[in-house]
Amino acid sequence: MLMIAYTIEGAAAVTPFGEKVIREAIREGELLVHYRRDGGQHPIILAEDLVEWIRSLPTERPPR
Repeated sequence: MLMIAYTIEGAAAVTPFGEKVIREAIREGELLVHYRRDGGQHPIILAEDLVEWIRSLPTERPPR
């Protein structure tokens, strides 16, 4: 089944990033989230936004 949106936990499960990293990206405004119109408290991450965020990450390792 094709997933079109994820919870934070779900996004962490399908990427190599933990919930802490995903929450930080959301807090920093790097990863867009949506909320239900009825006042839902849990953020929803669209699959396309998750892919876009990953694609925006550097392609080279930072210098040591």
